[in-house]
Amino acid sequence: MTPQQQLSICGLNGTLIIPSSQATYQPGPSLPSQGWLRGHLNTNLNTGTYRGGKSGGHDTTTGLIGNAILSLLRNPADMDALKENPAWIGTAVEEFLRFESPGPRNTRIALEDLQIGGQVIDKGQSVFLMVSGANRDPQKFPDPDRLDIHRVPNHHLAFGYGPHFCLGAPLARLEGQIAVAALLGRLPNLRLANEDHRDNPPWRASMGIRVLRSLPAVFS
Repeated sequence: MTPQQQLSICGLNGTLIIPSSQATYQPGPSLPSQGWLRGHLNTNLNTGTYRGGKSGGHDTTTGLIGNAILSLLRNPADMDALKENPAWIGTAVEEFLRFESPGPRNTRIALEDLQIGGQVIDKGQSVFLMVSGANRDPQKFPDPDRLDIHRVPNHHLAFGYGPHFCLGAPLARLEGQIAVAALLGRLPNLRLANEDHRDNPPWRASMGIRVLRSLPAVFS
């Protein structure tokens, strides 16, 4: 598949579509074309940016919302407390991101030979960074396997760190806060439709993301 065809797949209402018949990339009226991408990234990198933005901005955010609701349904006292104190939603979302992050790992390629924790890593090797493990490090987070919607400070790595920190973090946080607060406020007596999902939820089969296939619930 050519970069132009890939961009066509990633197009939003035609604003980013590059017809596969075009031989070269032609900047259009979209913000990325006119702004920070223009003249700085080649077509392959543009394609990766569009695809990463769409998949990263959708799957991980919906995963955050689903994982947050599952965590609350497993901890009804916290769910009731959050209903009674909606101002706590900010710290609660940070804890959902730490406790059940939708992005459990990242991948990096070693630029040089190095050794970390006694493990030798050769230049060019792929390294899996287990964010979910770091987010439950007992040296960083007291009682890490317990959901604590009041946890402060909460320096989790759900959005990465340093130059690779997620550009969409502010939007993801806002979406999570709005969605979770709305669900709790509008769906009284929310509970799992299938109690088997409390201990065995239907996770999507994936190494890259930790999101639910579905979460059947009932309310009254």
